[in-house]
Amino acid sequence: MIGARIGKNKYLRTIGLLTVMLMAVVRLLFCHSFVLSQSTRAAAGLVSFRSSTRVVCGDGRTTTRIMSSNHQNDGDVAANFGSQLQQVATSFSRLATTKPHGLHFYMGNEAGDADSIISSLALAYTKNLEYSSSSDDDGTYSNIPLVSIPRSDMALRRETVLLLQMAGVSTEQLLYLDDASVQSAFKGGTSSSRSSDMELTLVDHNKIRNSLSHLSDRVVEIVDHHADEEAHRHIVPHRRRIAFEHGHATAGSACTLMTEIMLERVVHSANDKIDIDIDAGVGLGLLGVILIDTMNMSVEAGKGTDRDANAISNLVAHTDWTQLRPFALDDKAADRIFPKGLGTAPDCTELHDYLRDCKFDPEFWKELSVKDCLRIDYKRFESSSDAGKPDNMFGLSSILLSLDDFMSKPHLTNHVTEFMQSANVGLLGVMSMKIGVDGTPNREMLLFGSENESDNDPVDSMVQYLTGDEKSLFLNMKDVPIGTDVLANDDSSNLITMRRLYQGNTKGSRKQVAPVMLEYYKK
Repeated sequence: MIGARIGKNKYLRTIGLLTVMLMAVVRLLFCHSFVLSQSTRAAAGLVSFRSSTRVVCGDGRTTTRIMSSNHQNDGDVAANFGSQLQQVATSFSRLATTKPHGLHFYMGNEAGDADSIISSLALAYTKNLEYSSSSDDDGTYSNIPLVSIPRSDMALRRETVLLLQMAGVSTEQLLYLDDASVQSAFKGGTSSSRSSDMELTLVDHNKIRNSLSHLSDRVVEIVDHHADEEAHRHIVPHRRRIAFEHGHATAGSACTLMTEIMLERVVHSANDKIDIDIDAGVGLGLLGVILIDTMNMSVEAGKGTDRDANAISNLVAHTDWTQLRPFALDDKAADRIFPKGLGTAPDCTELHDYLRDCKFDPEFWKELSVKDCLRIDYKRFESSSDAGKPDNMFGLSSILLSLDDFMSKPHLTNHVTEFMQSANVGLLGVMSMKIGVDGTPNREMLLFGSENESDNDPVDSMVQYLTGDEKSLFLNMKDVPIGTDVLANDDSSNLITMRRLYQGNTKGSRKQVAPVMLEYYKK
């Protein structure tokens, strides 16, 4: 009897233990299932502008999960950065011939640098996650990111291609401004067309380029960190986010603004630990660009702000690095950037240095033609007075090559003249930046001017303004002679004026120089 009771008690204890374990498993499965189901709902999760998905699990943790790719169900809006971008491009190209309604395009500036490209991709990605209804049952998307340059130009942006590949994004499968499907949609984007409900968000600039001026009234949102050019005043204030005040950018990178947008609606609680999972691909893309743009928060460069520092910290801490699936990254580079192994956070200094070395590679720049040097990072600016006249337009090309090396390229002025004619500008500035051994930028500028109908030489007038006007004194520009030896390879016969300026203010990038030059045309 005693043995029977002992056996029965052991049996009951075993049943009780199994019951408790089963209940715990059910509870965990319910918690995980609820998080997954919420990740596909509109206005939910990390990127929500309305509410956060906050789920208290058995251990008391509060989780906010939507962006990590390991929380994706079959048929959901793709939470993986690279997968969603590929799906968006495929669905848009398939439907382009039908002129679909309700499309919203996200586009960077015409220079198309890493900041413009990746911030546009990230914002559209975020919007597609925010509103899961933007992916219809047939797999189509309403939020369409565009690479704002011709497809053939992408190869020139080596650090951008490399960073996207590290983030698991194929650059060949993105949508580009000159793609036939995109051009068709833009040509039909007038008020009388079937796609008259098309909308545009300008990223990393705040005035639509002249070639797309017919779409000006379709711009409904701006996310930027350049001086406000006062265009598109019809946009409601809360959709006009321009991080530029008192002559300075308050964020060194548009990708910082994208990071803030993703994080700003997450509810922080003093009592709860919030677990935020940012998809590894978008996290690495944003982080890499911010590091490039702020020069790894270099004090000497003076480009980083507190907002950039906060964005870097949040991306490192809250990205789900275990999900990163890079390609085109060799073992040596991987060991350098991820010293603790793939699946852990990158070393920010090593990531910055790796991308910087790719971007500034002197051999790459020396091999480029004059035309490629000029178009790799070019922006055109237009004065509001007498708009449309070449005499009131100027262009600025940024190059990462010394002016001596640039001017030694064969047939320099011939190529510059051809570029200016194709760009329809009467004045072209070539801004050179090289990094010194102490990490401080060295900046110079070449000004080229073509003949015009006025008696005043546009280059001489601009040089006088940049070196003597009180509005430009902070740049500390000085006119320096051009040695004839650096033009030894130029046998051109074009009548073009050229002047060289040394810039003492090493923190004055195109963000500061362009607004000053625009003021000249208002005089």
